[in-house]
Amino acid sequence: MTADEVERCLAVGREALVQFAELVISGERSRGEIYARARVEADALISLLDEAPESEHEKVHDLLDRYDTLMAALVN
Repeated sequence: MTADEVERCLAVGREALVQFAELVISGERSRGEIYARARVEADALISLLDEAPESEHEKVHDLLDRYDTLMAALVN
């Protein structure tokens, strides 16, 4: 993967994270459902690490940290 391809994947992940936060705030979905969807997105980001150049790993890890924060908030 190129750095541009990684950035496109990260943009999708960021947008999904925003949508999950909006769903939490609106109450349109249960916390469990949002957690499950966020877990799938986080797993996809973990898979992205296998394909991304090492120079892009920090960006992926930063977004994973944000997903971890969201998921921790959903279970507390």
